[in-house]
Amino acid sequence: MSFDDHGAEVIWPREIGFEEAWQRNQGESAPSTLIFRDHSGYLTLREGSSGGMSMSSVGSSQQRIRYRSVVETGASHADYDHINGMSSEVEGLARWAKMHAVDGRLEIDSERKSPRVVITAGNLDPRELGGPLALTLATSFNHDPTPTNGVYSISEALHVRTRSSETAPWEVHAAAHHMIQDLMCLVYGYQCRARLDSVMREDDQQFGTDDERRWWPSVYEPTFGRTDDTAEPMKDNRQPLFYLDETDPVRVANWLSDFDSWSRPTWIAVTTLFQKNSTVEAQLLQVGIALEALGYAIWRRTPQIGGRTPTYERLLKYVTDSIGVELSAIYGDGGNADDWRQKFNSAFKGAKHADNPLPDGIDAIRRAREGFTLIRCWLAVELGVELTTLKPRLDRSHEML
Repeated sequence: MSFDDHGAEVIWPREIGFEEAWQRNQGESAPSTLIFRDHSGYLTLREGSSGGMSMSSVGSSQQRIRYRSVVETGASHADYDHINGMSSEVEGLARWAKMHAVDGRLEIDSERKSPRVVITAGNLDPRELGGPLALTLATSFNHDPTPTNGVYSISEALHVRTRSSETAPWEVHAAAHHMIQDLMCLVYGYQCRARLDSVMREDDQQFGTDDERRWWPSVYEPTFGRTDDTAEPMKDNRQPLFYLDETDPVRVANWLSDFDSWSRPTWIAVTTLFQKNSTVEAQLLQVGIALEALGYAIWRRTPQIGGRTPTYERLLKYVTDSIGVELSAIYGDGGNADDWRQKFNSAFKGAKHADNPLPDGIDAIRRAREGFTLIRCWLAVELGVELTTLKPRLDRSHEML
């Protein structure tokens, strides 16, 4: 077995003849789950797909299988398709939540006038955001007291953890973590990366479970969440549009619970951040489709008698009305929502339909950025952030697309 940027590849020796190997190679069959064991322990490999077979006329064939994720499991042969917990890390989350395990300060000795740096590390109390999987933020830190070339280091992390009393599908847990990644991408207007750390099954514990402590096996899944090989790490001076302590905890929990409504528009919108060298028309189309999905989700929860789905421009109105004020960062100085919807709709149709005039490139990218900002502002308002908090921050220069 070997690891790469897409997961793991297994080469499985098979004692089958040339003809049988040929038939299996045509069928593209492979076990979806595989238990791998060597002198280091057990690994559970998930989501397998066949990479073909090499055939030999002497009955010694090999099958290549690609697996998306690898779990460092116990010896109970658990498949981990269903789990009780999942833990991940998302870039920018600790800054947004203001949860840091490491703190430092500069002190000056009053007698000797010499400076010294005092660094402390300690875990904070976990913070529960809610939702159906009791999504929680928990700090951790690592310290090696032995310096490396005279350098002492303490590393910290903020983990996103979901828990379920009964085992739930892997994808159900992952969906909640993907929502947090989308949230960070919209909060910062940047391609915030995510990394899967570990998962947990109550029935695959290496130790007794008399207390709250559990063994969380490590996971290798390089394609977890959104990925971009060219993405630069986010700089520490980049500030979010809003912070966790500026939101309403009840509304945050409701947003996490209503995954089916909000994940589609946020997923489409954030995709634009992870696509390098795409055309401005493609960005406008994706933002326009995300706004359509968002307007539809808002319309679905609005008390109504029934009837057909509203027109595209009407769906845009549901989004702009949800903010309720004229924001120059979206509509321009002196602009208004009515004019903006008409202009955005015209540009969107021009990029989408061949029988409409193609929008100017400068206008297309401007409309795409304004639409993306509208989605970011909607999310802030949806989570309970005050508009008086948003307005001055929208005037800052944000690299949105």
